Amino acid sequence: MDDNAKGAPFSYITVGGTDTDWLATYGKVSYLTPDQVAEVDVALRNLSDPELRNQYDPTRFRAEDIYPGGEVWNDREIEALLETLHEVSAFFSVAAREKDMVLVSSD
Repeated sequence: MDDNAKGAPFSYITVGGTDTDWLATYGKVSYLTPDQVAEVDVALRNLSDPELRNQYDPTRFRAEDIYPGGEVWNDREIEALLETLHEVSAFFSVAAREKDMVLVSSD
């Protein structure tokens, strides 16, 4: 993956920054440099729950688009998404503060 990937720094969370030689289930394990981790941290801290709630449209998220036989999302899903976002944000906050690298894998 190109370090200047479209959608960075948010794309770093799901597809990483630079590929390693280590194979994962879906591609290779990649890593984020401490600077990229800091970029993600700032981007996540700048998101607000009200802003995300306003942008959430469950009709645009169909689980079957990801996994065949999936269900259509509903308004209750936003709570689980926000909870996960807060956990990911906390992880990146600690990693940025410690100036850590982060490994990203789709496993």
